[in-house]
Amino acid sequence: MREKNSSSKLLTVQQVATLLSVNPSTVRRWAQNHTLIGHKVGLRGDWLFEEALVAQIAQNTKTNHPKHTSVIAGRGHLVQFYENESFLLSFLREFLQAGLRADEICIVVATKNHIETVEKSLPTDKQKLELARQQGHYITLDAEAALARFMEDGKPNNARFMATVGNLIAQSTNRGVPVRVFGEMVALLWREGNPKGATALEVLWNNLGNAYDFSLYCAYPMRLFDRESHEVPLEEIAKLHSEVIPTEDYTLLKGQTDRSFAITLLQQKAEALRGEIAEHRDTEDALRLSELRYKRLFEAATDGIMIVDARTLEVLDANPPVENLLEIATEDIIGKKLIDITPFAYCDRSKAKLLKLPAEKVMRHDLALKTETGEPRDLEIVASLYDEGPNAIIQLNLRDVTERKKAEQLEARNTNLVAERQQLVELNAAKDEFISLASHQLRTPATSVKQYIGMILEGYVGDIPEEQQHLLQQAYESNERQLSTINDLLRIAKLDANKLTLNKVKCDVLSLIKSVIKEQQSNLTRRKQRIQLPKNTEVQEVLADERHLRMVIDNLLDNASKYSPEGSVISVILRQQPDWFAIEILDQGIGIAKEDMAKLFQKFSRIDNSLSISVGGNGLGLYIAKRIIDAHDGEIGVTSTLQKGSVFTIRLPNDI
Repeated sequence: MREKNSSSKLLTVQQVATLLSVNPSTVRRWAQNHTLIGHKVGLRGDWLFEEALVAQIAQNTKTNHPKHTSVIAGRGHLVQFYENESFLLSFLREFLQAGLRADEICIVVATKNHIETVEKSLPTDKQKLELARQQGHYITLDAEAALARFMEDGKPNNARFMATVGNLIAQSTNRGVPVRVFGEMVALLWREGNPKGATALEVLWNNLGNAYDFSLYCAYPMRLFDRESHEVPLEEIAKLHSEVIPTEDYTLLKGQTDRSFAITLLQQKAEALRGEIAEHRDTEDALRLSELRYKRLFEAATDGIMIVDARTLEVLDANPPVENLLEIATEDIIGKKLIDITPFAYCDRSKAKLLKLPAEKVMRHDLALKTETGEPRDLEIVASLYDEGPNAIIQLNLRDVTERKKAEQLEARNTNLVAERQQLVELNAAKDEFISLASHQLRTPATSVKQYIGMILEGYVGDIPEEQQHLLQQAYESNERQLSTINDLLRIAKLDANKLTLNKVKCDVLSLIKSVIKEQQSNLTRRKQRIQLPKNTEVQEVLADERHLRMVIDNLLDNASKYSPEGSVISVILRQQPDWFAIEILDQGIGIAKEDMAKLFQKFSRIDNSLSISVGGNGLGLYIAKRIIDAHDGEIGVTSTLQKGSVFTIRLPNDI
């Protein structure tokens, strides 16, 4: 077995990442697929790397970021993937610098932090940059604020996108100067867990590019594409661009010779390492298989899982769902103390339970969060203490129970609504019973009063002075209204209890209307009004309960007369069709406002207008009319225009 180079110092993942200008996660990925040879410490420990090997790789790649000519020249719709933000900002600086030097219009739609960082690094002095801004050659938009203006239900609204971004592009391209744009909004949408929204926004950018001549450069952090399910949307994004620029771990190598040399060097190191572990193959294979099974279960779990050092409460590992549940990048979790990570940092209950964990072994509680969008999220947290070698660990399981909580709340609300509905049904039944009983009890004495007053008015007890006769006449009319209201209440009680029995016969509708007009003639004459009937005198029949249909027509004609001015004409139109029969009553009255239409057919509903007080009424007539027509399987409706009149229409099925 080959001896390890004892003179070579071992470097940590973080040290290698700093030397090679990449993320620690990239270094770990290189080690796992043997692109970079390292030594794994323990079952769940981190990697260590020989300093000489890393230094050689760093020396071979020590050069300025290669300038993609298509990016710097500002051509097409380009997408840049990157591991480290400094790599992105370097490209963006070159992109803007080339545009400003060529006196092109540069538009930057990015986060405030990125805009400020790039502006500080531009070689152009502040005065020149401010002059370019004043001339409209340098324009910046806050990407987060722009998204808020045109995103709707997780999707970009095309009209709002055009108003927010499209109009700016159109105005800039119309100036006859080349326009180059950097856009970071798609990356923000992807970071928020909205890949469909990001793809839809890319399509809108392309549509805008078809309409106007400009170049577009956008960028995505590669860490956002850390799942197998991201392969298809990543491919979709690539197809929407004219050029795709890979991450720095590839582009840092200057040419094919350097890349081939690096690959050869890594292959040699891999072969040497395989030779060193040949004697321990059986143990290593078993260990690798065990770790692979653990890793598969760990990463494939739908719940978030965090492995924490029980002594220091430092997070040793976290699976991908944790990042989505807590909305914190994995690299911002691993290596930090649990109680310093949001939301645990602000939850005293979590801290208190964790402190009791060594004694109780298991902790379980719920935690309410708020996402970046402000939406509430409920997590169920279960922490278990395990002894693993010299150090104990805590396995923290996090499960999103938001939907379950919502379902429980809906179920509880539904139970309450059912109970409330039952109470309302019981109250309504008691109310109907009370109205029916009270109406019956009131009708008998009211009828007696009417009879006695009528006998007095007719002279059964002798002559009455004219002053007393006037008062008795008013009492008689008031008693008539009282009896009418009592009868209406009895009808409503019967209608609401579905006890209305219809005796349907063939009704001559025109004759029925003429009979109602005859009864109302004295009021019509007093108001100098006239009812215009259809000229067609043929018998027009409908199958209906004649007594109840008469009641509806009487109410509608009476209302038309009451709410129409003196000398006006009320028209009645009859329409007989194969499937239905319609009665239309048109007046020239004061009309009904739109906001009053909804309550027109409600119980005890009266519309406030100039005539509502003078004409009287109890607000039950139209309610009763609608219930009667409903019982006939018909419809009653109204159209109206203020100060011009109303049209009430009855439609009954033509069953004859």
